[in-house]
Amino acid sequence: MPKWIFEFFDYAAVIFELSAFIALLNSRKWWLFWLFIACLFHLSNTLLLNIPFMSHCLVYLVFVDFSRLIEPRIKNIGFSLRRKINYFLIGLVTCLSLPYLLGILNGKSFNFFPNLILYNSVIIWTFVAIIIFINLLIVTKKSAIELVKLTENEQTSRGV
Repeated sequence: MPKWIFEFFDYAAVIFELSAFIALLNSRKWWLFWLFIACLFHLSNTLLLNIPFMSHCLVYLVFVDFSRLIEPRIKNIGFSLRRKINYFLIGLVTCLSLPYLLGILNGKSFNFFPNLILYNSVIIWTFVAIIIFINLLIVTKKSAIELVKLTENEQTSRGV
């Protein structure tokens, strides 16, 4: 591959990482879109460069509203069951990421299954990307519904 392609991707990665602040200040939809693209970026780094970036996935999940993921799907369950499902999802990703987090705290590589690091990373990044994408769809749908209601309210206030 030509050298300029690598240079282009170097600068594109830096610009992408710096654009997070702009997306965060713009709106929730833009922020979730940036997080989704960041998940795909880290997943591609895992697949192509064998760099897992496991500590980032838990940070990305902090910005996901899990109640929006569970509530529309399961309306007849109680609040405590929804909370248990949310805790299960967060616990699943935490358990899968635990060896990497312990390695960060310990300063050494700490892995229960050292041969499965990249497979585990691919599974986790795919899971996180799907969760963020579903949350992005819910936020987009909710904002579209709010826009329709706002337009209807304006029309009724005008007497149209």
